[in-house]
Amino acid sequence: MMQRIGFIGMGLMGRPMSLALLKAGFPLTVWNRTRGKAAEALEAGAAWAGSPAEVAAASEVVIAMVTDAGASEAVICGPEGVLEGAGPGLCLIDMSSIPPEKSRAIAECARDKSTGAGLFSRRWRRRLYMWGKPTASGRRSN
Repeated sequence: MMQRIGFIGMGLMGRPMSLALLKAGFPLTVWNRTRGKAAEALEAGAAWAGSPAEVAAASEVVIAMVTDAGASEAVICGPEGVLEGAGPGLCLIDMSSIPPEKSRAIAECARDKSTGAGLFSRRWRRRLYMWGKPTASGRRSN
């Protein structure tokens, strides 16, 4: 079975990326501040979530691609944000174009709210957040 993916942000980049995930057969749950911007993804088979927390609760992987650092922090760390709905093993990929210092602040927020650790991908220059306790092999358990 394919991983359940959540997508937050249905803008110029998020909408086509979410449609590509649907076309590839991934079960997708989406959220956007304006529901109308998600219409095409919903018509293509995505499920709607009422908040970023609901996206996280319904997903194994969450991709956030929002307009700026404030929006990224709000949808991840804020009330009803991803961290409030995150379960063990959730993988969060923040693809928003934000300054590195804001990305580090979001990683700290994630550490404070969970047993997760922020991992930095030098190749993609993005933060990858994972929840779950590390095992002896270094992998995360659910």
